[in-house]
Amino acid sequence: MVISKRYLILFLSNSLLFLLLLFLNEQLIEFVTLGVILNILAIYIFDNSSTYYNNVRKKKKYQILIFFLLGFYLLISQNNFLHYEIISIDVPSYLVASQHVSFENLPFESQWESKGPLFIYLYKLMQIFSGKSLVLFKILNDFLLFVIVIFLYLTALNISKDHLISIGSSLFFISIVSHEWYVGELSEIYCLIFLSIVTYISSLEQKKKIHYTISILLLSFSTLINQSTILFLLSYLVYFFLYIEKYNLKLLFRLIFIFSIPHIFFLVLYIINGIVDIYLINYIFLTFGYVQEGRFEFNEVLIWLKRIFIFNSFLFYTIFLITFSVFINFFKTIKEQNKKNIFIIFNIFASVFIYIIGGHNYVHHLYYFIFFISLGGIFLLTKFNRYTFLAVVIFAASQILVSTFSTSIYNLSNTEKIQNEYPLYSLSQEIKINKKEFTTLAFDHLLLLFYLDKDNESYIIHPFNNFEEYIVELLVNSGKLKSNELSHFSYYVESEPDLIVCNPRAIVLGVPTKLDGRDYFNCEISDYKKNYIKIDTTKFNDDPNFHFYNDPYREISLFIKTSEKNWLSN
Repeated sequence: MVISKRYLILFLSNSLLFLLLLFLNEQLIEFVTLGVILNILAIYIFDNSSTYYNNVRKKKKYQILIFFLLGFYLLISQNNFLHYEIISIDVPSYLVASQHVSFENLPFESQWESKGPLFIYLYKLMQIFSGKSLVLFKILNDFLLFVIVIFLYLTALNISKDHLISIGSSLFFISIVSHEWYVGELSEIYCLIFLSIVTYISSLEQKKKIHYTISILLLSFSTLINQSTILFLLSYLVYFFLYIEKYNLKLLFRLIFIFSIPHIFFLVLYIINGIVDIYLINYIFLTFGYVQEGRFEFNEVLIWLKRIFIFNSFLFYTIFLITFSVFINFFKTIKEQNKKNIFIIFNIFASVFIYIIGGHNYVHHLYYFIFFISLGGIFLLTKFNRYTFLAVVIFAASQILVSTFSTSIYNLSNTEKIQNEYPLYSLSQEIKINKKEFTTLAFDHLLLLFYLDKDNESYIIHPFNNFEEYIVELLVNSGKLKSNELSHFSYYVESEPDLIVCNPRAIVLGVPTKLDGRDYFNCEISDYKKNYIKIDTTKFNDDPNFHFYNDPYREISLFIKTSEKNWLSN
């Protein structure tokens, strides 16, 4: 579709007017959406010019404007929760695991986190760029997400040749990942940077052999971030074997060899450092153990859809609109040998399999599905479907923009204040131990270690991994995780670090579990170790900005050796 400059200006100016009305009165949402729809219909009915987009220079200016508006919407929608110190419990673990890594201190060498080594290094890089400010770290990750949105837009544009479909797909993706489940510095975002580039390359009209080499290397990098993305490699190899170089086994094995090069590099690095066993444990045994421990529940998908409906009903309708279109056009796409569309379909299926095979029903495992189903907008072939799609997505985006605008603007304008008011950060600033090098042990509340710039005495970082028997057993057998006749909890407490932080009650398999049994440990350290005192952390624990998810069982239990004086400033 082509749009003249006159109608483009009219559309944008009217849209800005409608958004202004929306900011003034949220109840005008139906009126605003109707106005936007009428704008779209006016362009559709009355505009038949073809000169505007034939001008490459004007086309680039248009795309820059679109990228600016998409970036603005992403920044607003992603920072509605910036004032909460913790949304995802995974992020503090990643921060602690990555803060001291180097090529002399490899990932998994002294601290274990389940993600791949490249992810740990990238997290370290982002920490350097942010100056170890958690607020800036979060905002910097929004720019990574923006890179994904740009490649999503360009891919949809290359395939559909329709700017409105591209805008709709991008808005749909940004809107869904503005839900609190997806607002976080997750490993899926880092994988999608590489996967989105691969998808963009697949949408190019003219491809050279170097493009396939680049794509397979990017897929390799993705698996060095999150092991589950190996399914996208399988999807790519099947696609290449059946539709690019048909049944060419020689080229197929060449791609597999290229894929293995980054893995060989890390394997050699771990062999040189004498810890190849833990690398193999992380990539093979723990990966299979993770899959075996989980079980896919279809009911969880229905719960996810229900929560999306509650969050924004128009996004819910759009999911069904796109999914229905993908299924309708599946056989037609295969029959017509439409390679670009086939690649998108293959990856939609791969993203579904990642969620099913993962088996733990974690909603962030659907991040890949959200990305590729957003590209499913290219299957809305009829003009009616295209405009319906865009109208519904704009409706959803308008609601989200209005509901997040004021909070996000405040958060982005007060980053230093927000950082200083984070509860665990405030607590860390009050801790004054008269010892330059002191040891810390954390079975929970890991951000405290990040702020203190300390490693965890325990080899396991993530709190929940302490309760996964297959993980504990493998790591104990490897010699990396220490344990005594009671448990690894007991071993590290008995080593008497200078500072211990834990949670006396945790949610294990959905059940609140008091940590005072033989299988766990007694979190009340000062009850049985008289050389420790417990610190009153009530004001930090009760801070509403501590956790986005209010967990009545989460408590900061902090203990310090009595030999350390003046540990807490007044």
